[in-house]
Amino acid sequence: MDAERNWKNITTKKTQDKVEHENDKSIIDIVLAADCLDAATDTVGRSYNKGKTFDDYEKEIEEGAGTHYAPFLVELFRRPEVREDIIYLLGEGRNRMYRELYMLLK
Repeated sequence: MDAERNWKNITTKKTQDKVEHENDKSIIDIVLAADCLDAATDTVGRSYNKGKTFDDYEKEIEEGAGTHYAPFLVELFRRPEVREDIIYLLGEGRNRMYRELYMLLK
């Protein structure tokens, strides 16, 4: 009885660890994609290179799904509410943040 209970505890713990690892991995994948998106589309802070459009970056995500990027990111970026937020943040949101930062440092 104790051996069976111990085995159940061990397998339950392994399952919980796996789920936690998968959740951590998903967060890491999202942060990686966000950082790459910021770098690829920035036209102010990285003026040494012309920034890509979101559509260009989205194609890059699709082409790299399963190798460079997690496959779930393709579907995530296609969601209308996510797409709308990203486009705002890359355009007006980014410009507003730059202006506010400039005014703080002025």
